[in-house]
Amino acid sequence: MLHPIFYRLLSSAVFLLPIGKIADIYGRTQVYKWGIVSFTLVTFASVFSPNIEFLIFMRILQGISGSMIGTAGMALITSAFSPRERGKVLGLNVSAVYIGLAVGPLLGGFLTQAFGWKSIFIVVVPLGIILTVLMIKNIKKIGLKLNQKNLTFQEV
Repeated sequence: MLHPIFYRLLSSAVFLLPIGKIADIYGRTQVYKWGIVSFTLVTFASVFSPNIEFLIFMRILQGISGSMIGTAGMALITSAFSPRERGKVLGLNVSAVYIGLAVGPLLGGFLTQAFGWKSIFIVVVPLGIILTVLMIKNIKKIGLKLNQKNLTFQEV
C-alpha cells in the first residue's frame, strides 16, 4: 500500500484536464466555489477516519477538490486581469503556492509531533471555512467585474 499523500497527488494530476473542461462548460466560478467547499468538507471528514482505507478515499477526494481549485483558480486569474497586470497576479499566486510547499512540511511535522496526525486536517478546516465565507460574500462582485472589464492589481 502506498502512502496516503500519493493518492491525493495522483488523483489531482489525473483530474486536472477533465476538470478544466468541466470548468469551461459549467463555469470557472462554480467549479472553483465547489472545489473550496468540497475540499473543506473532505478535510473535515478526514479527521474522523476510522481506518486507512477511509483516509485514502478522503485523500483521493481531496486531490479531486484540489484540482478543481487549482485549475479553475488559474483560469479565473487569467481571465480576470489585463495582460499588463496578469504577470504580477500570477507571480503572487505561484509565490503563495511555493511558500505553502516550503512551510507545509515543517508545520505539518510540528503539528504531528505535538498533537497527532489528525491536527494537520483540523488546522485546514477553519481556513477553508473562512475562505468559503469570503468567497460567498465577494464572488458576485468579482463575477460582475469579470463581465465588465479586466481587474487591476489594486482593485483586488
